[in-house]
Amino acid sequence: TLHRADNTDDVDRLRKLVRQVNQCGLPVVLPAHPRLSKLLVENKLDFEDNVSLLEPVGYLEMNALLGACRGVLTDSGGLQKEAYWAKKACLTLRTETEWVETVQTGWNRIWNESQTIAEEFSSVEESAREDTWVELYGDGSSAQRIVTMILEKS
Repeated sequence: TLHRADNTDDVDRLRKLVRQVNQCGLPVVLPAHPRLSKLLVENKLDFEDNVSLLEPVGYLEMNALLGACRGVLTDSGGLQKEAYWAKKACLTLRTETEWVETVQTGWNRIWNESQTIAEEFSSVEESAREDTWVELYGDGSSAQRIVTMILEKS
């Protein structure tokens, strides 16, 4: 995903990101925020054939894309965390993240703009191995534990 104002409203930065994604050597599926679509047209920026531009997708569709992907390139805070839960390598196209713990585990990396997106994504993929994944946010069974506690109190 690519939608934050820091990336889309600065035409030089947007141009750089489009060029980097075009040259990353990977197939990319990009659900395009309406602002991004508008700015691409206004600034005559085009993605190459490796990029499939989609209309915006809902939460369930995004989870389906996430489940089927090799990894994530995003400037979305929420998608960084969703990528971690889905055990997908993530390259964050920003200068910072809300989810520093995902960076500390090696499953997320802040794009170092002196490197190409391809180089940085390859690097995060190498560190995002099954044996390095930890349950940062719980084991997913909190609902069952809550139900059990309620039933025990009844």
